[in-house]
Amino acid sequence: MAETRRPLPASEKQESLKISQGSQEEGEPDKNPAQGLPGPVPSVPNQPPSYSHKHQGRRKKNNCLDITRFIVEVLTLGVLLCYTIITNRLWVVADKANRLNAENVRLDQRAWIGISGLMQLSLNEGELPTITIPVQNSGKTPATKVKFNVRAKAAPREDGFIPEYQTLPGILPHEGSVTILYPNAQMPIKTEFPSRSVTHQDMLDIEEGRIILWVWGKVSYEDIFGCSHLFTFCGFYKPAQKFIDACQTYNEIDSNNESDCRNTENKK
Repeated sequence: MAETRRPLPASEKQESLKISQGSQEEGEPDKNPAQGLPGPVPSVPNQPPSYSHKHQGRRKKNNCLDITRFIVEVLTLGVLLCYTIITNRLWVVADKANRLNAENVRLDQRAWIGISGLMQLSLNEGELPTITIPVQNSGKTPATKVKFNVRAKAAPREDGFIPEYQTLPGILPHEGSVTILYPNAQMPIKTEFPSRSVTHQDMLDIEEGRIILWVWGKVSYEDIFGCSHLFTFCGFYKPAQKFIDACQTYNEIDSNNESDCRNTENKK
């Protein structure tokens, strides 16, 4: 048999209502948001990382671009360096070629003075012996400031050859008369032996080789390019062949080039 609930009296209902209101005033939260009271605290989801996978991919791409740019810059610098080296070497080669061409032109056009034939000896008893040296400019341009200094002597065979020059006051050994020698022009230079006239005994000594007749000299000049030149010569009389032969030494010609030709004058 079901239990029958007895309704509460009015006084008990009021008491129950007061208890419920008191418990709410003591701080129990109201679960109803419509009354403006705080509701339940929502759960906070996990925060994402500082960068996503998309940001990581972009950063990797930027790194690749930086590396590529660095490689391109290094290669460009290498190409520029190689180009500079090659250009400099080409310039050096071209400069040498130009200098060589200019030097060849100068050598081809300059004056060249030398002995053009055999030296002639006039040897007669009772006369002073004389020697004639044929000098010629075989170059294509005139030789200017041409100076000759030619010497000759008769000396005992044992004395040998010593290229000595008579120096007058104020005149250097290589100086003498000054002239111009044009292309293909010849100029005979005659010199006498500074001794007495030839005697019969002198002729015998010369013929038998006890006395040697020597001749030597210097010729200096300048070409149209302003370069100074010098050549020397030496010869001695061979009685058996009746001509003057060249000495084994002292027959020299300058080989100066454009770089040092202007210093030749200081070396004389």
